[in-house]
Amino acid sequence: MVSYLTKNIKILGSAVSIGQPKKGVEHTPAVLKIEKIEKLIDPVKAEWVDIVNQPQYKIERLRQSPIRNLLENAKANKRIHDAILKYADPNDFFLNIGGDHSIGSSTVTALNRVHNENLAVIWIDAHGDCNTPLTSPSGNYHGMPLAHALGFFKEPVYFDWGQTIIPITSVAMIGIRDLDIEEKIIMDKEGVLYFTMNQVRNIGMDKVMGEIMHKIDPYGEKMIHVSLDVDGFDPTLFPGTGTPVPGGLNFNDYKIFMKHIRSIGERFVSLDIVEVNLEIERNITLMNVKELLKHTFH
Repeated sequence: MVSYLTKNIKILGSAVSIGQPKKGVEHTPAVLKIEKIEKLIDPVKAEWVDIVNQPQYKIERLRQSPIRNLLENAKANKRIHDAILKYADPNDFFLNIGGDHSIGSSTVTALNRVHNENLAVIWIDAHGDCNTPLTSPSGNYHGMPLAHALGFFKEPVYFDWGQTIIPITSVAMIGIRDLDIEEKIIMDKEGVLYFTMNQVRNIGMDKVMGEIMHKIDPYGEKMIHVSLDVDGFDPTLFPGTGTPVPGGLNFNDYKIFMKHIRSIGERFVSLDIVEVNLEIERNITLMNVKELLKHTFH
């Protein structure tokens, strides 16, 4: 079986913080480029292709629409969506560095198009990211991107650039431990497959991944994308993140997760790493971002 590690690795930075109110996360791609993470990943095959910057904006403190900073969020996501279509090649591995998780709606839909709408997604997060503009208590778009990608709502004016919809049967979530009430109702009604941290601890990551792959890739034909919010991990490992929730994943969980991902070989095609905010905490978080990359690419 051919490994994804034999591929060229393209790295795109998505310098976006518009999806939530805490500044700093938009600087992470530039910091990681200075840190030369491409050398850590693979000194020969990994390269940065671009850093996509968000439009200028002022944080919408007083909520003026169901999605805060609606227009700016839409512009930022279109830029990322278009950049992925420009740079991504189905024969390469594509690594997207955020940025907050609002970018997830553009990364997964663009990569789904790159792979001829044959993409399955594993979403690692403490939160559901399945609020709609009408259910979101905050109006922050980083709590809505998966709902948007799944077609639970459609913002027809600003967010419509012909993006694909991800089938709900092609998505699974790991690490969940903080759902809003109405968000959970939507997820359960629509049939989103998610594993809470209690379930991970009770049945183990091996069984979780077995069930996930059986559901989202029953015939072993899908390309697999992982959208990884570092708040899916315990905050002791990634204190530099905007919405930490205690009791998350550890690196032993991730090693088991990656064992299953490695077993699919070259069908592991892309990865988002998001919500790393080094202005909240730098030393431990940066060290563990590098540890995460080592576990992923070595």
